Amino acid sequence: MSFHNGWCREFYGHRWTPELRRKFLDFLLDRRINLTSMYGETDFTWEEICRGIENGQNVILVYTLDPTAGLREPPWLKPEVDKRAREVLDEWTPKIKAKGWSDRTYFYGFDERGPEEFPAMKQTFERFKRDYPVQTITTAFDHSYGLETGLTGAVDNFMPLLPRYCPEQAAKARETGTKVWWYVVTWNMEQHLIRSRLLPWMTYKVEADGFLIWCMNRWRGEGAPKVPRDQWKTNTHPVKNEILNEWDPWLDGVCPNSSANYLYPGENGPLSSTRLECFRDGIEDYHLLMAATDRLRELEKQGADRKSIACLREATRIEDSFIKNAIEASYSVAELKFHRERLIRALVATK
Repeated sequence: MSFHNGWCREFYGHRWTPELRRKFLDFLLDRRINLTSMYGETDFTWEEICRGIENGQNVILVYTLDPTAGLREPPWLKPEVDKRAREVLDEWTPKIKAKGWSDRTYFYGFDERGPEEFPAMKQTFERFKRDYPVQTITTAFDHSYGLETGLTGAVDNFMPLLPRYCPEQAAKARETGTKVWWYVVTWNMEQHLIRSRLLPWMTYKVEADGFLIWCMNRWRGEGAPKVPRDQWKTNTHPVKNEILNEWDPWLDGVCPNSSANYLYPGENGPLSSTRLECFRDGIEDYHLLMAATDRLRELEKQGADRKSIACLREATRIEDSFIKNAIEASYSVAELKFHRERLIRALVATK
C-alpha cells in the first residue's frame, strides 16, 4: 500500500517535520501497513524500515524502476537507470543480508507494461536477481503469469488487477515457484463500505499471495489529459476534522473521489478514512483465517480427532454465496458477522 513521502513534502512544505513524518509512519504501522513506496528509490530510512519490521512489516520495496526505463533492444534498460538502481542496491544489500531479510526484499519494475517489453523485463530481472538478494515483482500484463511468455524464473511475483486474477492459472504458476498477488486501482467513496472489509477475505478466498494498492496519499492534482494547467484541481490546505470542509477529493479528475486517498493530511497529523479503518478490521479477520488454517494443518499432521478438523475446515470455508471473487460478493453485514463468528468459535473450540 504505497505511501509517497514526496507528496507529503510537496503538500506540507516547511511544515513537513521529522515529528509529523513520524506520526504518519506510526499511523501506517498501527494499521498493519508496510512502509513502502512504489516511486523510484525507497522513500524510507534504514532506521524506519527496521522499526517497521520490529512491528510486523513483511515487505521491503528497495527499488522501483521508472515505467519508461525499459528498452526494446539491448541493453534492455537505460544505462543511467541501471547505474542508479545498482548504487541503491549496493548500499542496501549488505544491511539486508546482515539482518537475514532477503526473503522479504522486493525489486519492482515494468509497471503495467505489455508483451513488447517482456524481453527487456526478462533480461533486466535476471541480471538483478543474479547480482542482488531480491525478489522481482511486477504488474506487467502477462495473464499467463509467466507460463506462456518465458518469464517464469525471471519474475518471482506477478500482480494482475483484481478482475483479471485467475485462480486456476495462478495455481499452475505456483507449482513452478512463482507467486501471484493482485492489486486494485479504483477503490473510491461510491463503493459499498463493506467492500473495504471484505478485500482481505477475498484475498484469502482466491489464495492470492499478496495485495497491492498503488497509492494511499495522492493529495495533489497532477494535471488531467487535455486540461489546462490553470484548471488543475489541487488541495493546498490540510483537511479540517469536521464533516463539511473544503477538501476536494476529486483532485485532477483522473482518479474519481479518493481512489488514491485512504488517509488525509490533517493540521497536526494523519486523519483516517472509514475505508481504511474497515480494511484494517479486514486484515485482522485475515489473521484469524490464517491462524485457523495453520491450526488445521497442524491437527491434520498430528492425526487429531475428526471433530476438531471438521470444525476448522468448516470455519475456513468461504461459500460462493458470501464471496465468489473480486467482483461477486455479498455485501450483507449479517453474512460477514456469521462467517467471522463461526471462525472465532472454531478457534476457541480447538484451542
